[in-house]
Parts: sequence; C-alpha cells; structure tokens
Amino acid sequence: DRHICGDYVQGLIHVVPRHGAGDAAGKYCIGGFAIDLYSGLLQGRQQQYPRWCWGSVFLRWHGKGQLARSTSACAAISEMIHRHMRPTLRFVFMPLHDGPGFHWLLFGADLQERCYFVYDSSTDSADAQRRSLVDSVKVALGLSLMRWLKDVPPLQWDLRYHMCPQQDNGHDCGVYVMAFMDVLSIKTDALYFDAEYVPHMRDLCLLSILDGKIAHFPEALQG
Repeated sequence: DRHICGDYVQGLIHVVPRHGAGDAAGKYCIGGFAIDLYSGLLQGRQQQYPRWCWGSVFLRWHGKGQLARSTSACAAISEMIHRHMRPTLRFVFMPLHDGPGFHWLLFGADLQERCYFVYDSSTDSADAQRRSLVDSVKVALGLSLMRWLKDVPPLQWDLRYHMCPQQDNGHDCGVYVMAFMDVLSIKTDALYFDAEYVPHMRDLCLLSILDGKIAHFPEALQG
C-alpha cells in the first residue's frame, strides 16, 4: 500500500485564493518530496507509453549542498542514468533548488542535440548564486554522461537558457518545474503551459501523486 504524508504535499493541497496568497505565500510552495514523487510517476509514464513519450531519465532534485559532494552526487546520477540507458534515451531531467533564492528551476540534457538546457520560470530573479548552481550541475551531469557519450564530450556541450512561461507570483516555481518536465517529455508540439494553467496543474499533480500514476494520460492527447 502507498502512504503519502499530507505535510509533504501541503503546497498542492492548499488551494491558492483567487485574490492571491499575500503574506501566506509559503503555504502554497511545493517541496522537493512532491517534485520527486511526480518525477517518479513521469518515469513510469514514459516506460509505459513509449509511443507518446520521449525516452527520459527523471533524476531526484539537487541543490548546492548535494552537488558540493561531487563524488557521491556523480555516482548517484550515473547509477540512475545507467539503469535507464538505451539507444532511444533522449532527455535527462533534474529539478534544481536555489536555496538562497527559495526557488525551483529545471536543468536537463538533450542527448539528441548534445546540449544542456535550463527552464527558469523567474528569470528576473536570477543571480550569481543561481548561475553557480547551474554551472555545478552541468559539471556533475557532464561527468556522469562521459561514460556513454564520447563523440562530443559532455563537458563541452553548449548550455541553453530557453525562453519559457514566467510565474506571476512567488510560490508557483515548483509547479512550473513539474509542468516543464511533463510537457517536454511528451512527443507533441501541441501542448503549452502558462500561468493560467497553474491551478489545473496543481490539481493534476496532486491527483496523480495520490493515485500513483499520471492522471488523464494518454486520454488528454487522444482527445
């Protein structure tokens, strides 16, 4: 039986008031536990529906603290990638937590394009600390990928900051990260995500976590 502690998904359980969160914004923030749970469900989805999903690896979230322990971090990342490595693997996703900025963003690798990418829903708040975090994960992931990809050494891949929807408050960054992973890992150009979709995405993530599978998939793609 699955048991989900309400404290770990409270950011999804609370319904954001229409007039905004005000001084209570923290209660609507998504924690790493919920993001990792959703990542695990996305991992299962792409294995179950290869017709609809890109081959992907969804890594646990990392922050500066975990990445500072470079040896253990690289070993854990390598093990996870090794478990899912196959010719059809395209994406590696890793949610990042910018501790000083209390902010979530998405880092990833595109094995087809031989590049790294960043999706950040609050680019205006980016600073040197966040750039340092991105540089650290680029090295850690690059070292982990060197074992399998030798034509263009992963440490030499380009880093691309993609234009993406921006949050209009201080508490939805975790929802955006889950949405970015969800949309990017699907083989379709018909999906889009913006601030108006956030309430629905919160409901979808919570329902999926409680049900143990991504809700409304692939029915939503099939019309």
